[in-house]
Amino acid sequence: MLLRHPIDRLLSEYSFIKTRPGFMNLIKPTPKDFDSYIKSKQAQNYMIGFLIGKRMYDPSFVDRDDLELVKNAIRNINIKVGIFEQYVASLSYFSEYSNLKWPKKIDIKRITLNRPTVADISEETKQLILKNNALDLNLVRKTMKIHQIYVKL
Repeated sequence: MLLRHPIDRLLSEYSFIKTRPGFMNLIKPTPKDFDSYIKSKQAQNYMIGFLIGKRMYDPSFVDRDDLELVKNAIRNINIKVGIFEQYVASLSYFSEYSNLKWPKKIDIKRITLNRPTVADISEETKQLILKNNALDLNLVRKTMKIHQIYVKL
């Protein structure tokens, strides 16, 4: 399984869905821009929500108990977890614990083009994303610490 840092995930996600009413209309009220998107509770801590089986933009929200449920599942089922922003290192990690041998190069197929980068957004916006996605961030940081992977975002 690959996890994604909340800042990068939200930038990519919003850039992908902003012109797709089928997704945008699931969020109430419908966000007008990136700032209102990251403030919407329905867009927060989506990785945890996804991993416990919630649908996208579910109006019910995840909590610390849900985070602990995910952490326990990863630990007890022995799920191998990598970090999207460290794709090559994560594939190497997966190779160490499986019988799979990856090709020397694997292209990332689903890339949202023409999206802002992490460097393009303000420090204030980054901090708001981290605050509003503290549970997802906790899971990513735990994974990074376990694998001694450090992502600079």
